[in-house]
Amino acid sequence: MEHLKPLKKAVLEKKATWWKMELPNGSVSFGSAKAEMLGYPSSHFDTYTKFTDLLHPDDYEKAMEAMKYHIDGQKNFYETSYRIQHKNGTYLQFYDIGQVIERSEGKVVIMGFVWSIEKDVNSEELITSIKQGILEGNPPLIDIVKGIQKDQMPAIEIKNTAPF
Repeated sequence: MEHLKPLKKAVLEKKATWWKMELPNGSVSFGSAKAEMLGYPSSHFDTYTKFTDLLHPDDYEKAMEAMKYHIDGQKNFYETSYRIQHKNGTYLQFYDIGQVIERSEGKVVIMGFVWSIEKDVNSEELITSIKQGILEGNPPLIDIVKGIQKDQMPAIEIKNTAPF
């Protein structure tokens, strides 16, 4: 699939990774590159809030609202960009996109991708290709993540109540 090439390239370069969140329990799984992009070992992120605590204060509400709007069905997918603090104290610009892949008996499962767009001159191409893939469902988001998980093990899983 031609539109997925930029994403696969970003994943191989460890500029992007996948994530999955289950609600209402807040269980989160993610590719280890997410912690690496932020300068931390994966073990640092033992709760969901260890990520959200790193969001720039001016971007926190926007990111939380974007997720809430998607979960509530007001948006077809979750999409936001935000600044997140690296271990060295600087802020990186991330783009985050995802979609509900399952709703059943009060359980919601959302999967997506996050990548650092700080120095990526092709970030607009990447954003466009991912949106196209998600909106068309070709291939389904879960299949994209499963394919990338193979290239990006180990996966990390944390459990914590999510703020949505």
